[in-house]
Amino acid sequence: MGRVLPEDRSGTTYQRNRNRSCLRGSSSSSSSSSSRRHPHSVSRWSVPQHWIVTASILLLAMAVDIAAMVTPPPGDASLRASGAGSRSSNSGSPIGPALVPSQAAGRPRKQNPTHNAATTAATTAGAATANPAIGSTAGTGPIPSQAARGKKSKSKSKSKPKPKPKSNPKPTTPKQDQQEAGTKLPQQQKQQTQQQTPRKSRSKAGRRKRPSRGNLPDVLWRHIPLEHVRRHPRFVPLPEPERILRLGCMEDVRNFRQESWQWDVLHEGRMTTSQAVAALGFLEPEAGEFLGVPRGLRRGGQGAYHRLRKPVAMTTLEEMNRKLCDGAASDNDGEGFVVDESDSDNSGDEPVYWTQPANFPFAAKYMVQFTEHDLKIRKQLARKFAATRWSIRMVWGNVQEATSLLTALNYFWKCDKGVVMKEIGMCGAGLEFNRTASASGLLLGATPDAVLCHSDGRVEAVEVKNHCPFVPNSPRNKNGSAFRLSQQSLTYSNNDNNDKGSKTGSSVMCQYIPQLMMEMLCIGSDCTSAVMVRQTATNGSLILRVHRDETWIEEMTYWLGRFHKEFVQRGIPPPDNFFLAGGDPSDRERYRAFLSLTKEIERSKIELLEHVPNRSVQRAIARHPVSNDLFLD
Repeated sequence: MGRVLPEDRSGTTYQRNRNRSCLRGSSSSSSSSSSRRHPHSVSRWSVPQHWIVTASILLLAMAVDIAAMVTPPPGDASLRASGAGSRSSNSGSPIGPALVPSQAAGRPRKQNPTHNAATTAATTAGAATANPAIGSTAGTGPIPSQAARGKKSKSKSKSKPKPKPKSNPKPTTPKQDQQEAGTKLPQQQKQQTQQQTPRKSRSKAGRRKRPSRGNLPDVLWRHIPLEHVRRHPRFVPLPEPERILRLGCMEDVRNFRQESWQWDVLHEGRMTTSQAVAALGFLEPEAGEFLGVPRGLRRGGQGAYHRLRKPVAMTTLEEMNRKLCDGAASDNDGEGFVVDESDSDNSGDEPVYWTQPANFPFAAKYMVQFTEHDLKIRKQLARKFAATRWSIRMVWGNVQEATSLLTALNYFWKCDKGVVMKEIGMCGAGLEFNRTASASGLLLGATPDAVLCHSDGRVEAVEVKNHCPFVPNSPRNKNGSAFRLSQQSLTYSNNDNNDKGSKTGSSVMCQYIPQLMMEMLCIGSDCTSAVMVRQTATNGSLILRVHRDETWIEEMTYWLGRFHKEFVQRGIPPPDNFFLAGGDPSDRERYRAFLSLTKEIERSKIELLEHVPNRSVQRAIARHPVSNDLFLD
């Protein structure tokens, strides 16, 4: 290996050798021994050795930079110093001799804190490629492979905190497991449904708002007709009036339907629930103010007086059979209640109104849907009813009565699978009070909307009240609509205790208490309670229970007899506040005590059974989307 001259003398030595070769150039070019030259002589086209070293260093630096940009794995900075030292000690290899394991395992070199880590890592990678021995040892410890280093760095960059181990769950009972499964399953199904439903379609369905005002109020809105309810598997209907051939007793008149002409005749001259509240003086100004009766209902006792002035049409069983059965029982032998059941079973020809699928939330599934043809008919009826703006409340209450009966039936069916709802007509014709008071001419009668017969033998009267959602606008209203939706909501109580099963007040208003008590009286002694359903179109329903109070019933019959004796029999129209304005002071005190007892029943003896949400009210389903709106225009 040639000797490397110092830097300050390398230029002089090169010039001296060049001059010598030039002086011998003329003689050596012509002789045959021109190929033999001095070993230290330099050819004309030869490149100096330190140029080669410099070029190698430049190429190595370029390779290092390229390697740093392409693959920058972490490495040991001490390899850079060892690589630089090897370049000056070997002229044949650009990066010097390979490191042996004994040298690599020696004393560790100090790292330069300002050194570029990417350049150091690239130098290490280049040395390992040129000499495989570097791949095993470097510095004071083994060098991990590139895959291992990359995996380690990746795991550090994406490291997440380990989740805390869950504690052992508390042991639960099978009942708790069923309750948890029952509450979680609908939530999971709801999430799956929302994931399957496109977001765009869900937003469109949620943005549609029902109109809050209009000119064509739909009084038939999603109603289920009574004729269809009569075919419900848990509903027992009354026979058709023309099929009743004979009455076995006076109480059998309860088998005539409410829409029949026989039912209308039975009310002539009889004290029924529609006249009882007025005859008791509850609609007078002073009593109505004390009881909290709305001002619009304080119409006085004039209407009851004129209705009771009519003569009673029938007072004996013979008269009832002759007039109500239209003489059809004359050809029938025997006694007792007789109904013609021939050709009464037409179930094979009738359409299917109800089915009973398993796990259905109601007692039966209603199968009839409104069509576009039904929508046209409903629009015609809406125009007719809109002309009589102030009578729309009565029309709504009559049309929606059957739907409210289904609400009560479905609620009690969930509690008692053996419950049955029965249709009923006017009760009380055979009441003991009517036989003893026949001399005075006062006859009582009441027609519940239905009767509930429980599997344990209990009997309850059912009365429904439908709150009309339509409010007529005044002519001064400039919005151009004849009706608007009511903002009134169902109220539980004036008290703070509104829990289910608690005693509540103002749920059954005082003007309805005489109706419920008279229905329990006329049904019989086995009826110890009555159920009231207050149903709305948008706020659901309240199901309430009123228990029988014998003390209140005695006071009711006393004051009804006083009204009939002092005003009806004498033909004197009742004045305002007729039980508080005059008479004996002891009678006035007794009447005030009767009013206080009525107020006490309203406040503390009304049982709230359930507040049914609006989505749990069974109604008819319409195929036409407009049929689900309360306004048809």
